[in-house]
Amino acid sequence: MALSGIQIFKMTPKKNCKECGCPTCMAFSMKVAQGAMDISACPYMSDDAMAQLSEATAPPMKTIKVGTGDSEYTLGGETVLYRHEKTFVSKTRYAVSLCSCMSDEEIDAKLEEDKKVDYDRIGERMCAEMLYVNYAGNGVDKYVSLVTKAAATGKVLVLGCEDADAAKAALEVCKAGKPILNGADASNYEAMNAVATAAGVVLGVSGADLSEIHDTVEKLEGLGNKNLVIDVTGADVKETFKNAVQIRKAAIKDGDRTFGYPSIVNLHKIAAGDLHKQAALLSLFTMKYGSVIVAEHIGYAEALPLYGLRQNLSLIHISE
Repeated sequence: MALSGIQIFKMTPKKNCKECGCPTCMAFSMKVAQGAMDISACPYMSDDAMAQLSEATAPPMKTIKVGTGDSEYTLGGETVLYRHEKTFVSKTRYAVSLCSCMSDEEIDAKLEEDKKVDYDRIGERMCAEMLYVNYAGNGVDKYVSLVTKAAATGKVLVLGCEDADAAKAALEVCKAGKPILNGADASNYEAMNAVATAAGVVLGVSGADLSEIHDTVEKLEGLGNKNLVIDVTGADVKETFKNAVQIRKAAIKDGDRTFGYPSIVNLHKIAAGDLHKQAALLSLFTMKYGSVIVAEHIGYAEALPLYGLRQNLSLIHISE
């Protein structure tokens, strides 16, 4: 439950030291209550108060980090329902899809094409920050070879793999880059959880419907894993959009922390082969409410308006 500024103030040391950047402990408490500052900014908060306040003042959507070094990205951590209400806490990130079902020539061509879209706009690098590497069940060795090739690009990987053995083998060659393992569901969550936690990577969760997703996330949290993302992709665009919106509302408005995780939207599943449709959906799910959006292709024609939209959402508030 969210705490008021007064409730937070009662637990502060009341030194008015200004070391947090605020003139008084009351001003600091008000900013923490509004989500504008983190409670850890106070250097004199007692361990007991810190423990109590950290959970109570945490954003309704958890902050999840993926990648390393210059390619480390923060997902989630959002506190408002509509993204135009507040500057993006964590920008939407984009991934281009690869599959072990593709030939070596197709994979090489796609990786070369992906390199072409990489430019600066108003001091910000614009490119697809991730690669989604899907396992088609056609041999672990072939998948590991593809993951190795994808990891060599230096981009953050999302491993689309529901086979625990294949996932374990793939992570052996890319876990240092802190990828996402997107493959847990109601049928395999225990095995996938063991693989993800052993490798120290984020685990993606999906399900047949919202109820199944909710139950699976609860079970994973019961196993002690809160390093998760939710794959909201449904059978079609309508179901995917419904999932994204309802999960967002449940987390932000209703305080359901089981749904309080960043999301993945996979356009390859709901608009396969239709690049024009995927271009439109990239914009739609940037606004509502993808944390990572996967597309088959992001060329300059898709990138220029898309990254402009994302940057506008990051820099300004748009009135409804």
